Amino acid sequence: MVGIFNKKDCNNCDECNIKSPIFSILNSKDSEFLNFDRYSVSYKPGELIYKQGSSYTHLINLTSGLVKLYLEGNQKELITRICKPFEIIGGSGVYIDNKHHNSAAAITEVNACFVDVKRFKEIIRKNALFAEEYIKIISERRLYSFERLGSVMQKQMPGIVAEAIIYLSEKIFDSARFDIQLSRQELANYCGITKEGLIRTMKEFKDEKLITLEGNILEILDGKTLHKISALG
Repeated sequence: MVGIFNKKDCNNCDECNIKSPIFSILNSKDSEFLNFDRYSVSYKPGELIYKQGSSYTHLINLTSGLVKLYLEGNQKELITRICKPFEIIGGSGVYIDNKHHNSAAAITEVNACFVDVKRFKEIIRKNALFAEEYIKIISERRLYSFERLGSVMQKQMPGIVAEAIIYLSEKIFDSARFDIQLSRQELANYCGITKEGLIRTMKEFKDEKLITLEGNILEILDGKTLHKISALG
């Protein structure tokens, strides 16, 4: 962990310009209420942010960097989602058992803001617009989880890998050329396949001139065909 800073060392929630859009709904009084027990933490790449099964005390507003959410089991991990700045991390256990149902770790250098979950729930109870937006976020994540599960279960390896490349290009980096950031093993864990299968499939894509890959820098050359492979599975 690089460092921890209390609320006096950074902008208050009302003035902050690196918060999740949902917090912009709040008025100054509610922002001040959330700000009271808020703190910020910096992480190095690979550092654990929270562990599956641990107590749910804070929601996390990711202010910079990339974070992987993953399920642990049988000495393996399945990466369920990659989070980018201004996302809220956490949520599934808030109203169930107050436990984290996945683990989170920094992919890159990360800065994150921790908001007390009890104060967050208090705002939910009294601000209908804020509550509706939070329900929308949770619903979108659930839909994404269903779609990911369907892909892993129904698609062949080329379709799964093509989908992963498109996801990184369009949803995470917003560019046809990008630094993957993930290791080959992490990318395989996101796809739900072996590392060897991932490397073999990406080599096939490269040989077919669908992509170029130099180290960790990937460029999509034929997005139309990649989308077709992803769709057909």
